[in-house]
Amino acid sequence: MIHLLFLFFPIATITNVISFITYGGLSLGIITFASLVISVMMIIPMWANTYYILEDEELLIKCGLSEPVKIPYSSITSTKETWSIMSSYSYALAFDRVDIKYGNDCKASISPRNKQEFLRLLEDKIRKES
Repeated sequence: MIHLLFLFFPIATITNVISFITYGGLSLGIITFASLVISVMMIIPMWANTYYILEDEELLIKCGLSEPVKIPYSSITSTKETWSIMSSYSYALAFDRVDIKYGNDCKASISPRNKQEFLRLLEDKIRKES
């Protein structure tokens, strides 16, 4: 659902800018400015504050303004490379992702920059915990 919001606001902003340039008007200018501010307020924190840290005993996932997710390596049951545009359990900024299953049917989808290296290091941590 949050992905739809991330698509909606930039599209609405672009539409409003085009309308504002074409037709002008104070109310359209205010709507354009408001949608631009909302878009920036939603997207910048995601880009600036999304990261994944392989700590000693757990994977730390931080995404935007949300609380960090801590996944103990011992609870990870599977990892899988994927490419997806939709995911309700996503902490990813890209479609090229790693899906992680852990605990009792919990899932997380992340998009580390160097996916192959990240997976190798993650698998090493999981093996050490087993």
